[in-house]
Order: sequence, then structure tokens, then C-alpha cells
Amino acid sequence: MSVTRSNLAAELLASHLVTVDHFVPLSVCRRMLFAASGGDWIPSGVAGIPNTRHPLVAHATGRSSSTLILERYSSWMGVTLRRIEQLLLITFGIEPRHLELWQVTRYKRGEAYDYHLDCGCWRRHPSGERRRTILIYLEQPARGGATDFRALHKSIPAVAGRLVVWDNLLPSGNCNYAMIHSGRPVWQGRKTILTTWEREGPYVR
Repeated sequence: MSVTRSNLAAELLASHLVTVDHFVPLSVCRRMLFAASGGDWIPSGVAGIPNTRHPLVAHATGRSSSTLILERYSSWMGVTLRRIEQLLLITFGIEPRHLELWQVTRYKRGEAYDYHLDCGCWRRHPSGERRRTILIYLEQPARGGATDFRALHKSIPAVAGRLVVWDNLLPSGNCNYAMIHSGRPVWQGRKTILTTWEREGPYVR
């Protein structure tokens, strides 16, 4: 795995959203997909987010996908995830001990995730809020499946090996409503992503 590290942390600080192509080699993506194929997939859930008076926010109520939480995995998968975490530490200063368990999520044809925020219901959790989202595309669909940030007028195509990192919180610790996003419907093929979230403090289950 290799990544161009120059100014990426500064770019994230300035824009709150960074993409890095070829963050994970395609060969590693394919092996991860194979390793995950025999796991116990469950319907993806949506976190219960309290009501807000903010007029620009529409929290997701619709999600159709399947998720595999990587609690137990092969030694190869464990080594690979640790390498990814070290790259995130070197590149963005993201502490591995602040990361939630990695999840693999699969979207088949017609499946999507409505517009939502990745923060808003963990303020009282011992680990604090979800400070950042880390998303890696493992499998790209033939059509559809982009991650769309409507307030930013930015849509990021799902390309295998691509990393997307964004800030969920403002410096005040409140949710950054500009980061409302959705996983657009997959129209042909399948999309699979590897995801985790950086908490404000060390992650406690």
C-alpha cells in the first residue's frame, strides 16, 4: 500500500473532505472481498439520532444494504487492517485506538443510504462523538453508488481502492451540517465499502 502524503492532513483541515486514489491496491481489495464473502452479513441499521431544530438537516430514515462487522477475522485481514490504520495515523494523525470496529457494507442493485450525518447521538458515549468518517471502496459498481455531499455540491464516484475521509464535527464539537451525505442507489453491479469512524477519545465498546 502506498499513498502520497504531502499536504493531505492540511487539505483535510481546510476542506473537511479528502479523497485519496489507490490508497488500497486492487489486489488487496479483491482479497478482502473474498475474505468477507463467507462472513455473517446482517441488514444494515441506522443510528437513532435525536430530533434537531436545525432547518437544513434531514436525518436518514432509509437504508438498504448488508453489513459485516469485523470482530473476528483471519490473521491476514488483521495484519492488513493494522497496516491501513498505520497509514491513517501517518497521513492524518488518526489514532488507531480511537477507531471503531471496521465494517464491510455491501450495496446490491437498487440499494442505497438516504441523506444523513455520521454524528449527533454519541455525545454522552464514553468515547465521545464520531469525529471523522473513514471510508474505502473495495468494489465499484458498473453504474451508480456515488457518495453525494449535497451541501458541498460534490459527488464522489465509488472507485475501488479509493479512500474518502471527512470531518463530522466543527471545532466547537457540534455536528458539521455541511457534511450531510448519502450513498446513491446502485443501478448496475454491486458496491462494497470498508468503513470505520474516529471517535473523540479512545474507543470503548
